[in-house]
Amino acid sequence: MIARADNPLIITSSAGRNEDDVAKLAELAEAFAIPVTQRKPRYMALATDHPMHLGFNPDSLLTSADLVLVIDCDVPWIPSVCGPNKAAKIIHLGVDPLFTNYPMRGFDCDLAITGVLSATLPALTEALACRRTRANDQIEVRRERLQRERAAQRANWLAALNRVRDSNPMSPIWVTHCIDQSKDAETILIKESPLALEHIGFTKPGTMYSIGAAGGLGWGMGASLGVKAAARDKLVICTVGDGAYMFGNPIPAHYVSAAENLPILTVVFNNKMWGAVKRNTREVYPDGFAAKSNREVLTYFDPELQFEKAVEVAGGYGEKVERPEEMMGALKRALDVVQNEKRQALLNVVCHGV
Repeated sequence: MIARADNPLIITSSAGRNEDDVAKLAELAEAFAIPVTQRKPRYMALATDHPMHLGFNPDSLLTSADLVLVIDCDVPWIPSVCGPNKAAKIIHLGVDPLFTNYPMRGFDCDLAITGVLSATLPALTEALACRRTRANDQIEVRRERLQRERAAQRANWLAALNRVRDSNPMSPIWVTHCIDQSKDAETILIKESPLALEHIGFTKPGTMYSIGAAGGLGWGMGASLGVKAAARDKLVICTVGDGAYMFGNPIPAHYVSAAENLPILTVVFNNKMWGAVKRNTREVYPDGFAAKSNREVLTYFDPELQFEKAVEVAGGYGEKVERPEEMMGALKRALDVVQNEKRQALLNVVCHGV
């Protein structure tokens, strides 16, 4: 089915849980020119500079795909928003490819393959090499087309960044870009924030973790401390929304960081609201009372909260950042504290809401 497809597509969210699987997915995608997208990625599954990395939203590729390979992904698309071509073949691959423990899950499936990715991905690559019916030049035609699409995609991302460079309050895109410019390839980033994944690069397995299906708001800070305890020689950056930061029980988290000598950098994306509450309420009930009120109750943080003060109770460094031109300098100061003084730091970054 994959060999016969003109426009195959891979969608994943949890590939990369096993770090060795990253290279195996890369080999499959590269050998047969299959684009890879991640919806709500939980791990670094494919290097962002890989030629088959086509971003984090598969919707634009779904309608033209004639085969979709869903790898370890519980929600590959949102049916009410976008779905695959009705004629497309759908293959689900994973330890539990149909997520049988979920009380409700309804995605089309022509073939479900059960197996750990460390075994199934190489087997699939080998089988394709032996059994593909498409000529090599046809795969190369697809590869060239995908290179053009990828270049256009990246150009759009750069244009979006240029539009918000001077925005005040800051755009999460700009904050993300500044974090990207400040970290190195070994940095481990925890995402529980509106971090814009299109504007940050990951080239090594095990350098990005996001919230899993069993998680909830407040997961990020505890996860960051656990990651730092396991990788004490690595820089760990915890990115959280302001609401997620409060759910993370920050005072005990900052205490543990100090008591156990686990210096991390926490970046709070402070949009002065429970952004997830507002966004999801309006998506589910666009004509409801909350949407019509234009100021949902128990959503906005008024008066403003001084998150940078919380880290100080545990001997950490805190700073509030309000303007885009201040962001890089603030990151440099905070990272100096974490890496040279071996103390935790927190940046309270005021950014616009969603």
